Amino acid sequence: MKRGLVILWMGLCACNSKSTADDSAQETHTEADADTDSDTDTDTDTDSDTDTDTDTDTDTDTDADADADSGGGDGEIDLIGRTYHFDLEIADWLKPVGLGAVIAPNMTKPVLVGVIDATDKELDLMGAQGTESATGEITQDTTREAWVFDTCEYTKKPAFTAFVSEASSAIDGTDIILYNMELTGSFATDGKTIEKSYMITTLETREMGEFLLEDKDPNAVCQLVESFGVECVDCPDGETYCLNLEVKFEDAEQVEELTLVE
Repeated sequence: MKRGLVILWMGLCACNSKSTADDSAQETHTEADADTDSDTDTDTDTDSDTDTDTDTDTDTDTDADADADSGGGDGEIDLIGRTYHFDLEIADWLKPVGLGAVIAPNMTKPVLVGVIDATDKELDLMGAQGTESATGEITQDTTREAWVFDTCEYTKKPAFTAFVSEASSAIDGTDIILYNMELTGSFATDGKTIEKSYMITTLETREMGEFLLEDKDPNAVCQLVESFGVECVDCPDGETYCLNLEVKFEDAEQVEELTLVE
């Protein structure tokens, strides 16, 4: 009996021990299984700061300061009111050959050409005789009549060709008349000179013999040029005392602060 009780007690202990072991194993398994913290840290901070600062500062400063066409516009220089000096003393007298050496030293009076008006299509010029002081200051001789060129086409600016039927100057008190004067040139981009200038005209000579040759004969100059192989041509009045001239100028410089008046 006693032995049976011992055996029974040992059996109960064994069962209890197994149960405890099973519980322990299950607890261990459960704890391990529960710790499924795979720490997948889905920190998807992809920093999508798409800084779209495209700086749309379209600074379209088109500076509409229309700096002037020939008379104001298109970014060109304003020519209106400007006056230019055509220096006959240093000009190249192309025709008649040899006459320049005789006439040029006497052409001491400035020949002035001024812009009266200018548009994209037309140009108006005025001419006048000038005077030059001992200090080199050039002014208009207002005691003499100015001449106005016909309105000329200016669609090929800065180049132009101007025409006037009659212009006059004076040398030592003697009137010098020019007929059918054609003046061509091209304004510099800064407006300060007229470049590539030519003058084609007909010169009245009958009053020129006295101061050129100290000869009052109206035919004196024509007789002189005959020695160069050149013949005088008819003047507008039909008398044969005129010469056809062609003169090439150095750049005609602007005379600052001078505007011609009629």
